[in-house]
Amino acid sequence: MTRYFLATALAFTAGFAPADAQVIYSQRSLFDQSTGFVQAKTGSTWWRGSGVITRDSKLIYSCGHVFYDYGVWASTYRFHRAYHGSQSPSTSGGVTPRGFRYFTAYATESQRYGGRSARAYNYDFTVLYGNSSFGTAVGWWIDGGAVLRSNRWKKIVGYPSTVEYTGAPGYAYQHATEWFSKPATQVRDNYHHLDGVSTGSGNSGGPLFVWDSEDEDYHLGGILVSGDATLAGVYALNDSSNSMASNALGLEPVTRSFENKKTGYLPDGRRSYSKRTVKASGFSDTVTGLQFSTSIRTSRRGDLDVYLVSPTGRVHWISKHSKKKSNNLVRKNKNLTSSFRGVAANGKWKLKMRDIRKKKRAKFKRFSIKVTALGAD
Repeated sequence: MTRYFLATALAFTAGFAPADAQVIYSQRSLFDQSTGFVQAKTGSTWWRGSGVITRDSKLIYSCGHVFYDYGVWASTYRFHRAYHGSQSPSTSGGVTPRGFRYFTAYATESQRYGGRSARAYNYDFTVLYGNSSFGTAVGWWIDGGAVLRSNRWKKIVGYPSTVEYTGAPGYAYQHATEWFSKPATQVRDNYHHLDGVSTGSGNSGGPLFVWDSEDEDYHLGGILVSGDATLAGVYALNDSSNSMASNALGLEPVTRSFENKKTGYLPDGRRSYSKRTVKASGFSDTVTGLQFSTSIRTSRRGDLDVYLVSPTGRVHWISKHSKKKSNNLVRKNKNLTSSFRGVAANGKWKLKMRDIRKKKRAKFKRFSIKVTALGAD
């Protein structure tokens, strides 16, 4: 869709790091089997864009403005997975998703401030869903903004429509940028800018992948929504878009418990921390509820520093050292929802502990968490 997006591009070269103001044009090779050409009809007009199968094989992520025009949301839409050709695909081909979800705030902000405003781009996201698989889904980052603003390697994929980006006459070649490590700048909440990065007009809805060195794979961090000749505007995945996708899948919240009972004495009079972990799994979204329990035996509770760390690094203090002489640190089903609501549920939760005074040794007995979040896909 070319109304809101005029952007440039950046095919992998190991160790490549683009200069701040440099724009590298894309390669003419098919990059990703999960990315596809999107068509949407509002009124009598067909618009084009890009989309990507993400998180679940029955979901496609794209941008809102491909499906919205002058107060009307699209009534007809098609997805052509891994399409690659000089001409746009037939509107009677591809697959038809069963429906799509969007933010009503996108239409409201577009009408009030204009479709090219940061306020509108802040909600410029949509999820298409179906009853059967569209193809292989790529992984996704729960907090897209954090990885976009990092120095991790990134790549944008999709369907720029002009010859100066594709390198050949034609309007529907799939292309990709170079891998680049430039961090994005947060403009407004979910909306981010990447200077010196672009993929040409027509690529609205194109996926921005971010490399995960631990998994040795790329995951979706955001969706292309705007830009010009040397700049890309990206909607970063976040709690709201994650919830939208979960709702499209019809997922329900579940509560699961995770416990560590590896007993042992804490080093006496140490400044360094001991650690116990539990690995939470089986969720598809962020935390909506969390209860914490622990038991540490000691004759002087005031000697202890103890805190809980989420998989994404958020911290809640359980106990800080003091002059208290009471014994044993015991917490049972303490509600920590307000501290951890919205953080990633899956991953390693760590209890960090230390005994800062000598002689009165403390012994860790156990700790557990009860996590509530939407169940796995």
